[in-house]
Amino acid sequence: MYKVHDHIRYNSNSISQLSLKKMSDILIEQFEGLPKDPHPDNFYTHAKQNHHKNNFSDILPGKNRVMLDLLVNNYGKVLANSDYINANYINDAYIITQQPDNTKGDFWRMVMEQKVNMVINFTNKCDYCNTMNYSFVKVELMKTVQHDNMNIYTMKVQGISDYAKYQIINSSLKSSIDSDSEIINEETAKLSKKEPMPTTVDVFHFLDWVDHSTPDPEKFRKFYHMIKRHETILKLFGNTNGIKMFHCRAGIGRSMVGILIDYMLKKYKTEADINNNIINTIRNMRECRAKSIETTKQFQFAYDFIINEIRNRKSDDVKRPKKKNKLSCSSDGYVAESSDDRHCLTRSIY
Repeated sequence: MYKVHDHIRYNSNSISQLSLKKMSDILIEQFEGLPKDPHPDNFYTHAKQNHHKNNFSDILPGKNRVMLDLLVNNYGKVLANSDYINANYINDAYIITQQPDNTKGDFWRMVMEQKVNMVINFTNKCDYCNTMNYSFVKVELMKTVQHDNMNIYTMKVQGISDYAKYQIINSSLKSSIDSDSEIINEETAKLSKKEPMPTTVDVFHFLDWVDHSTPDPEKFRKFYHMIKRHETILKLFGNTNGIKMFHCRAGIGRSMVGILIDYMLKKYKTEADINNNIINTIRNMRECRAKSIETTKQFQFAYDFIINEIRNRKSDDVKRPKKKNKLSCSSDGYVAESSDDRHCLTRSIY
């Protein structure tokens, strides 16, 4: 187990004797000593074969790669590389991926297949949040809510019928062998033409974070707490099985900072826990996604934000009793009577 200085465990007393600046300097030294990519080059052979599906030739999925459902026609013919997408599972609680520039259809297929209930976007565009029919999935923009530093898009995502899927796959396979032949037998005719039930997912788009930089802490804090309130409402409505998906341009910098912050604040409650585990957490993240947390400034931002949140929790626990939100019924679902942002406590029913 890799620890700070490999031999020191910090407790509340030792932390109080160290300034936040000194503790941060110790951890930065350890962060900068981590290998950026723990895997040999031949580890990424399969990903490189799908180069047209990667935004960058050197940013590839490592361990715990997300695999889409293989697309197979009624005769067992597989659509080549139809399971590949540049995405990883992180800590069994998140999916990390790249901006879907050339893979929007696969992106939404992943959202549907993996039961994603929330997408967090840290890039400067969100052009995939439009009504569109892709080959194997249909997407509809249901609602947009705009804030000073963020937009929230509510999307309806729906798969296609088994019969329509067969027709698309068969057509692709015919093109690949330059043939016009097609066999429609009784088994094909029995394929269901009924479309599966649609699902809804909210896309949270943070607008003020330039690549390779760090955001304004206060703007990010508001965005972070917006997401946490939304998670609370998902739980109130029984949506506890979904997974959160983060992405930026490459899926290693801004989005991994977001995952690191969310994971550490969910798992650990004290500054000592953070200091003893944050380096190991990043090491494990890089096993899945090489070069995660790109810069020292990004690490510094994440660490400072986490520590401040931990301290604010302590302060809030001391200063005020816990207050429950009251829920009232509306035509759009349920809203909290006391909330800074009604959208986050509203779940529309379609």
